[in-house]
Order: sequence, then structure tokens, then C-alpha cells
Amino acid sequence: KTYANNFVDKVFAERKSVKIGIVDFADQVNSTPITDQKEVLKSYISGLKAGDFTNLYSAIDTGIEMLQSSKSQSRVLIVFTDGTDNMAPVGVNIDYLVNKIKADRNSYKINSFAIGFQGKGGVDEAVLNKLVSNGGIANYPKDIKELKNVFEKFSRVISNVYNLTYRRNQQVISRTAPAKLKFVIPTKKL
Repeated sequence: KTYANNFVDKVFAERKSVKIGIVDFADQVNSTPITDQKEVLKSYISGLKAGDFTNLYSAIDTGIEMLQSSKSQSRVLIVFTDGTDNMAPVGVNIDYLVNKIKADRNSYKINSFAIGFQGKGGVDEAVLNKLVSNGGIANYPKDIKELKNVFEKFSRVISNVYNLTYRRNQQVISRTAPAKLKFVIPTKKL
């Protein structure tokens, strides 16, 4: 909870305009809508309680729905889990969720990130790696210190998202053979 609250503080401090929603899951899936009210989010996080089960896939589905209804130019799904799903309804699996993200018709796509932290049942890395296959990152911290570092890393990554626009001449690019672009962005290590 401390690291999640610190994550919220850092993202709000780094970005001029931020909206975050939270979906929590255990025996049930609950959520707080996307908001720009930092203290509402931190209070929600502080009140979270653990449960016996992991309703992971339904929670991810809820998060995708929230993001797909958002008009934000930067839409990021972060999954923090200690185990595999053991409550999914029939047909709701990782392939269903990845396809739902890929089928999103919004101009701005959802980027997925995952933190898999060892719990009683372990972490299904294959599932989380598939979830982030749309250009995101999955990390698997082994201890509480690494977990803190991952939350900090993700807050920096998410706070530094930029939209690049490429304008070209009037040449038409076929949808069946799209052009591939490569951006080389020099950076300085701070």
C-alpha cells in the first residue's frame, strides 16, 4: 500500500494533468472510477483488504473497460498481482484480454505493464508476459526492496510518455502493407 500510494504521489507530481482509476481484486472485483483526485485514490488504496482468491482476469477486464471508455491520450494498464487467476468466468482468459486490448478502436492504444510479486501461489510469468506483449514491461521483484524499485521505475516510465506525430508527404500508404517507422531518440543518462 505504501509503494502504491508513493506511485500515485510521483505520477501526480510529474504530470500536469493526471487521471487514475483503481481496480482491486481478490474474492470480488471492486473499483474506484478514473479521477484526478489524488487523495481519493490514496484513501482507496489504504483501505484495500486481502482475500482468499484471485479474480485477476475479471479485474483486468474491468480495467480495460475503464480505459476504453476514457478519452485520454495516454492510457496505461498496470497489473500488480501475487498469483494466477482462480475465479475467471468461462471464456475470460489472457488471450481474451489481449485480444480485447488489440481490438480497441480508440485512437490512443492501451499500454500494459505488470508487476508479478511472489505470493502463496507464485506468479504465472507467461500470463503477465503475454499481457504486456503490446509494448509494455513486466517485472518480477523477488523481495520488498525490489518491489519498491519497480513501483518507482513504473512511475517514471508512465510519467514520461510522449506522443510522437509523424507527418509525411501526400503519398498514400496501403493498410494492407503499412510502412514501418523507426524513431531514434538520443537520451542523456541523468
